[in-house]
Amino acid sequence: MNDLNGEVINFYQTAKTQFEALQARIKASLHSKKLYDDALVIYKHPHLFSEVDRAWAFWLTTNQSFTSNIGAGWSYSKKRNQSAKTSFYKRERFAHCYTERLEFVSLDCRNALEVIQKRDTKESFFYVDPPYFNANQ
Repeated sequence: MNDLNGEVINFYQTAKTQFEALQARIKASLHSKKLYDDALVIYKHPHLFSEVDRAWAFWLTTNQSFTSNIGAGWSYSKKRNQSAKTSFYKRERFAHCYTERLEFVSLDCRNALEVIQKRDTKESFFYVDPPYFNANQ
């Protein structure tokens, strides 16, 4: 079973410490079903791959999956290469802002109601990822 928190942490750490290598790999990645399938193999078997490979696979699978849901299938569109264009712009915009955005995020993989009950304040903001149908959670 894959540890999503672990992959987010790896993505952050890799983007912080090996940004140029990760950026080069991302910018060289076309909107491609083959690359998506390769990235899913890496995502599902992270212990076999490097930190850069894992961070790339996490980025590619979230950016090329339907609704950014890893494993939901490779996204495509019937409208004039729209998915390929979206993928191009995401690659071109890959920058340090990813790590800056994660700097003040807390990751917690527990029951959402429990976390909210323990941490809710007037200033709190929660982004709670719901359970997905047929997901191993």
